[in-house]
Amino acid sequence: MTTTAATATASSTTTTTLPVLEARDLTFRWPRATRDCLDIASLRVDPGEAVFLRGPSGSGKSTLLSLIAGVVTPRAGRLKLLGHELSTCSGRQRDQLRADHVGFIFQQFNLLPYRSALDNVLLTCEFSRRRAALAVQPRERAQELLRRMGLGPELIARRASELSVGQQQRVAAARALIGHPDLVIADEPTSALDDAHRDAFMLILREVCAESGSALLFVSHDTRLAARFPRCLDLPALQRGSARVEEAAA
Repeated sequence: MTTTAATATASSTTTTTLPVLEARDLTFRWPRATRDCLDIASLRVDPGEAVFLRGPSGSGKSTLLSLIAGVVTPRAGRLKLLGHELSTCSGRQRDQLRADHVGFIFQQFNLLPYRSALDNVLLTCEFSRRRAALAVQPRERAQELLRRMGLGPELIARRASELSVGQQQRVAAARALIGHPDLVIADEPTSALDDAHRDAFMLILREVCAESGSALLFVSHDTRLAARFPRCLDLPALQRGSARVEEAAA
Protein backbone atom coordinates (compact mmCIF):
# COMPACT_ATOMS: atom_id res chain seq x y z
CA MET A 1 0.00 0.00 0.00
CA THR A 2 1.32 3.43 -0.89
CA THR A 3 1.73 6.17 1.69
CA THR A 4 -1.11 8.15 0.09
CA ALA A 5 -3.43 5.16 0.12
CA ALA A 6 -2.53 4.32 3.72
CA THR A 7 -3.21 7.90 4.79
CA ALA A 8 -6.57 7.88 3.02
CA THR A 9 -7.51 4.57 4.63
CA ALA A 10 -6.54 5.79 8.08
CA SER A 11 -8.48 9.00 7.54
CA SER A 12 -11.63 7.15 6.46
CA THR A 13 -11.53 4.86 9.50
CA THR A 14 -11.25 7.73 11.97
CA THR A 15 -13.95 9.93 10.44
CA THR A 16 -17.10 9.99 12.55
CA THR A 17 -20.55 11.21 11.64
CA LEU A 18 -21.84 13.99 13.85
CA PRO A 19 -25.30 13.02 15.16
CA VAL A 20 -28.16 15.33 14.33
CA LEU A 21 -29.54 14.70 17.82
CA GLU A 22 -27.79 13.15 20.81
CA ALA A 23 -28.94 12.78 24.41
CA ARG A 24 -27.04 11.15 27.27
CA ASP A 25 -28.19 10.73 30.88
CA LEU A 26 -30.93 13.26 30.15
CA THR A 27 -33.25 14.13 33.03
CA PHE A 28 -35.96 16.71 33.50
CA ARG A 29 -38.23 17.58 36.40
CA TRP A 30 -40.97 20.19 36.35
CA PRO A 31 -41.01 22.78 39.16
CA ARG A 32 -42.48 21.48 42.42
CA ALA A 33 -42.49 17.89 41.10
CA THR A 34 -40.96 15.24 43.36
CA ARG A 35 -39.80 12.93 40.55
CA ASP A 36 -38.19 13.27 37.17
CA CYS A 37 -40.70 12.99 34.34
CA LEU A 38 -37.90 12.21 31.92
CA ASP A 39 -34.81 10.08 32.52
CA ILE A 40 -33.17 8.75 29.37
CA ALA A 41 -29.76 7.08 29.29
CA SER A 42 -29.15 7.47 25.58
CA LEU A 43 -30.88 8.64 22.41
CA ARG A 44 -29.23 9.31 19.08
CA VAL A 45 -30.50 10.24 15.61
CA ASP A 46 -28.00 10.30 12.75
CA PRO A 47 -28.13 12.39 9.55
CA GLY A 48 -30.75 11.15 7.11
CA GLU A 49 -32.04 8.51 9.54
CA ALA A 50 -35.76 7.81 9.89
CA VAL A 51 -36.79 6.84 13.43
CA PHE A 52 -40.23 5.91 14.76
CA LEU A 53 -40.66 6.78 18.43
CA ARG A 54 -43.73 5.44 20.16
CA GLY A 55 -44.88 8.03 22.65
CA PRO A 56 -48.12 7.21 24.44
CA SER A 57 -49.77 9.59 26.88
CA GLY A 58 -47.78 9.99 30.09
CA SER A 59 -44.51 8.71 28.66
CA GLY A 60 -42.74 12.08 28.64
CA LYS A 61 -43.19 12.70 24.92
CA SER A 62 -44.21 16.35 25.21
CA THR A 63 -41.37 17.02 27.63
CA LEU A 64 -38.82 15.41 25.33
CA LEU A 65 -40.00 17.43 22.33
CA SER A 66 -39.88 20.63 24.39
CA LEU A 67 -36.28 19.83 25.34
CA ILE A 68 -35.28 19.14 21.73
CA ALA A 69 -36.95 22.37 20.67
CA GLY A 70 -34.99 24.27 23.29
CA VAL A 71 -38.14 25.56 24.95
CA VAL A 72 -36.94 24.11 28.27
CA THR A 73 -33.51 22.88 29.37
CA PRO A 74 -32.63 19.60 31.11
CA ARG A 75 -32.09 19.24 34.85
CA ALA A 76 -29.02 17.13 34.14
CA GLY A 77 -27.31 15.30 31.32
CA ARG A 78 -26.43 16.29 27.79
CA LEU A 79 -28.63 17.17 24.85
CA LYS A 80 -26.92 18.13 21.61
CA LEU A 81 -28.41 19.37 18.37
CA LEU A 82 -25.87 19.17 15.53
CA GLY A 83 -23.08 19.21 18.11
CA HIS A 84 -24.45 22.25 19.97
CA GLU A 85 -25.03 21.62 23.68
CA LEU A 86 -28.49 23.16 24.14
CA SER A 87 -28.18 23.75 27.88
CA THR A 88 -25.20 26.07 27.33
CA CYS A 89 -26.90 28.07 24.56
CA SER A 90 -28.86 31.22 25.29
CA GLY A 91 -32.58 31.25 24.62
CA ARG A 92 -31.99 33.28 21.48
CA GLN A 93 -29.34 30.85 20.24
CA ARG A 94 -31.68 27.89 20.82
CA ASP A 95 -34.44 29.67 18.92
CA GLN A 96 -32.14 30.28 15.96
CA LEU A 97 -30.82 26.71 15.96
CA ARG A 98 -34.39 25.46 15.85
CA ALA A 99 -35.39 27.87 13.07
CA ASP A 100 -32.33 27.06 10.94
CA HIS A 101 -32.10 23.31 11.41
CA VAL A 102 -35.35 21.78 12.69
CA GLY A 103 -38.68 21.37 10.96
CA PHE A 104 -41.51 20.77 13.43
CA ILE A 105 -44.84 19.28 12.47
CA PHE A 106 -46.85 20.28 15.52
CA GLN A 107 -49.76 18.19 16.73
CA GLN A 108 -51.84 21.38 17.02
CA PHE A 109 -50.49 22.68 13.67
CA ASN A 110 -49.70 26.22 14.98
CA LEU A 111 -50.76 27.88 11.72
CA LEU A 112 -51.60 31.58 11.48
CA PRO A 113 -55.35 31.45 10.73
CA TYR A 114 -55.47 34.75 8.84
CA ARG A 115 -52.64 33.86 6.43
CA SER A 116 -52.99 31.67 3.36
CA ALA A 117 -51.71 28.12 3.22
CA LEU A 118 -48.86 29.31 1.01
CA ASP A 119 -47.90 32.16 3.33
CA ASN A 120 -47.93 29.81 6.32
CA VAL A 121 -45.38 27.59 4.61
CA LEU A 122 -43.25 30.61 3.74
CA LEU A 123 -43.13 31.63 7.42
CA THR A 124 -40.22 29.23 7.83
CA CYS A 125 -38.16 31.21 5.34
CA GLU A 126 -39.06 34.49 7.05
CA PHE A 127 -37.56 33.23 10.31
CA SER A 128 -34.51 31.55 8.78
CA ARG A 129 -32.32 33.05 6.09
CA ARG A 130 -30.46 29.75 5.92
CA ARG A 131 -33.54 27.77 4.98
CA ALA A 132 -34.73 30.47 2.61
CA ALA A 133 -31.40 30.22 0.77
CA LEU A 134 -31.56 26.41 0.71
CA ALA A 135 -35.07 26.53 -0.70
CA VAL A 136 -33.52 28.53 -3.62
CA GLN A 137 -36.90 29.85 -4.79
CA PRO A 138 -39.00 29.68 -1.62
CA ARG A 139 -42.36 30.57 -3.16
CA GLU A 140 -42.05 28.01 -5.93
CA ARG A 141 -40.76 25.38 -3.50
CA ALA A 142 -43.64 26.03 -1.09
CA GLN A 143 -46.16 25.63 -3.92
CA GLU A 144 -44.50 22.39 -4.98
CA LEU A 145 -44.61 20.95 -1.46
CA LEU A 146 -48.27 21.89 -1.05
CA ARG A 147 -49.15 20.30 -4.39
CA ARG A 148 -47.37 17.12 -3.35
CA MET A 149 -49.40 17.19 -0.15
CA GLY A 150 -52.56 17.17 -2.28
CA LEU A 151 -53.52 20.84 -2.07
CA GLY A 152 -54.42 22.45 -5.39
CA PRO A 153 -54.11 26.15 -6.34
CA GLU A 154 -57.49 27.06 -4.85
CA LEU A 155 -56.63 25.56 -1.45
CA ILE A 156 -53.12 27.01 -1.50
CA ALA A 157 -54.62 30.51 -1.70
CA ARG A 158 -57.13 29.97 1.10
CA ARG A 159 -56.65 31.22 4.63
CA ALA A 160 -55.66 28.51 7.06
CA SER A 161 -58.89 29.07 8.99
CA GLU A 162 -60.85 28.11 5.87
CA LEU A 163 -59.14 24.74 5.49
CA SER A 164 -60.25 21.43 6.93
CA VAL A 165 -58.31 19.94 9.84
CA GLY A 166 -56.66 17.41 7.56
CA GLN A 167 -55.66 20.12 5.08
CA GLN A 168 -54.21 22.23 7.88
CA GLN A 169 -52.16 19.25 9.02
CA ARG A 170 -50.66 18.90 5.54
CA VAL A 171 -49.88 22.63 5.38
CA ALA A 172 -48.06 22.29 8.71
CA ALA A 173 -46.03 19.44 7.23
CA ALA A 174 -45.05 21.46 4.15
CA ARG A 175 -43.96 24.31 6.41
CA ALA A 176 -41.70 21.95 8.35
CA LEU A 177 -40.16 20.44 5.22
CA ILE A 178 -39.22 23.57 3.29
CA GLY A 179 -35.58 24.64 3.26
CA HIS A 180 -33.89 21.26 3.81
CA PRO A 181 -33.99 21.04 7.63
CA ASP A 182 -31.38 18.76 9.18
CA LEU A 183 -34.03 17.23 11.44
CA VAL A 184 -37.79 16.91 10.96
CA ILE A 185 -39.77 16.19 14.11
CA ALA A 186 -43.30 14.97 13.46
CA ASP A 187 -45.60 14.96 16.50
CA GLU A 188 -48.63 12.74 15.75
CA PRO A 189 -48.75 14.13 12.18
CA THR A 190 -51.39 11.70 10.88
CA SER A 191 -53.95 12.09 13.68
CA ALA A 192 -56.38 14.10 11.54
CA LEU A 193 -55.98 12.10 8.32
CA ASP A 194 -58.14 9.28 6.98
CA ASP A 195 -56.47 6.09 5.80
CA ALA A 196 -56.02 7.17 2.18
CA HIS A 197 -54.60 10.59 3.04
CA ARG A 198 -52.46 9.05 5.79
CA ASP A 199 -50.81 6.61 3.40
CA ALA A 200 -50.18 9.32 0.80
CA PHE A 201 -48.85 11.66 3.47
CA MET A 202 -46.44 9.07 4.86
CA LEU A 203 -45.07 8.35 1.40
CA ILE A 204 -44.48 12.04 0.64
CA LEU A 205 -43.00 12.74 4.08
CA ARG A 206 -40.43 9.97 3.71
CA GLU A 207 -39.69 10.96 0.09
CA VAL A 208 -39.09 14.65 0.85
CA CYS A 209 -36.92 13.85 3.87
CA ALA A 210 -34.84 11.46 1.74
CA GLU A 211 -34.52 14.00 -1.07
CA SER A 212 -33.39 16.70 1.38
CA GLY A 213 -31.16 14.43 3.44
CA SER A 214 -33.25 15.29 6.50
CA ALA A 215 -33.35 13.00 9.51
CA LEU A 216 -36.89 12.20 10.63
CA LEU A 217 -38.02 11.64 14.21
CA PHE A 218 -41.63 10.49 13.90
CA VAL A 219 -43.44 10.46 17.24
CA SER A 220 -46.76 8.66 17.49
CA HIS A 221 -48.82 6.32 19.63
CA ASP A 222 -50.03 4.53 16.47
CA THR A 223 -47.85 1.43 16.32
CA ARG A 224 -49.34 0.48 12.92
CA LEU A 225 -47.02 3.06 11.38
CA ALA A 226 -43.88 1.57 12.90
CA ALA A 227 -43.46 -0.95 10.08
CA ARG A 228 -42.72 1.93 7.70
CA PHE A 229 -39.51 2.78 9.55
CA PRO A 230 -36.14 1.00 9.61
CA ARG A 231 -35.62 1.88 13.28
CA CYS A 232 -38.26 1.92 16.01
CA LEU A 233 -37.94 3.03 19.63
CA ASP A 234 -40.33 2.87 22.57
CA LEU A 235 -40.16 5.94 24.81
CA PRO A 236 -41.41 4.19 27.97
CA ALA A 237 -38.68 1.56 27.49
CA LEU A 238 -36.07 4.32 27.22
CA GLN A 239 -37.14 5.76 30.57
CA ARG A 240 -35.23 4.81 33.72
CA GLY A 241 -35.95 4.72 37.43
CA SER A 242 -38.53 7.09 38.86
CA ALA A 243 -39.50 8.44 35.45
CA ARG A 244 -40.69 4.98 34.44
CA VAL A 245 -42.67 4.72 37.70
CA GLU A 246 -44.22 8.11 36.96
CA GLU A 247 -45.18 6.97 33.45
CA ALA A 248 -46.73 3.76 34.72
CA ALA A 249 -48.84 5.67 37.22
CA ALA A 250 -50.07 8.23 34.66
